[in-house]
Amino acid sequence: MRLTLENSHPMFEIRAGQPYLLHPCEESINVNVVTFNFQSEDRTLAAFVLATIVHEYPQGQEAALQGSLVSTCLVQLADPNPLLRQWLAICLGRLWTGYDKARWCGVRDNAHEKLYQLLDDTCPEVRAAAVYALGTFISSVVERSEHANNIDQSVAMNLLNTAARDMSVLVRKVTTASVPTATSNFP
Repeated sequence: MRLTLENSHPMFEIRAGQPYLLHPCEESINVNVVTFNFQSEDRTLAAFVLATIVHEYPQGQEAALQGSLVSTCLVQLADPNPLLRQWLAICLGRLWTGYDKARWCGVRDNAHEKLYQLLDDTCPEVRAAAVYALGTFISSVVERSEHANNIDQSVAMNLLNTAARDMSVLVRKVTTASVPTATSNFP
């Protein structure tokens, strides 16, 4: 699909004259007088692609952060599609892995509070993705401060109290993989 837009549109990054949609995760976007509506399945695919782009790729993480990916993902977490919720959580986890600026953007937007809601999701894959995202949230702090430690200890305790008792083996496995790595960062 090819869209022609003005170079100044904030949702697009221009490279060699070609626009690339940075946020197809949003339900709809307005471009001049045209509105593009994205179905849940399309947004799921976009979340998967964005999760792949930001995975261990600092330039992708920076571009996604500048494009407000954190807030875009957080707004969509209540979508009825469990696969979309799963990939949004994975995308967030990959975005702030090793990238302190994205993590602090998540703190500012109360990402951890919004991800807590997914720990009670009916779908175990969504719960496991939320555990992964919260685990990377804790472990992505580059410089430890008292404020960071307080937030992370609170997240870790909430995560342990909720996910460790989950009936899903998948969720418990992700918890045991995420929490020890994350909590080893505490002084």
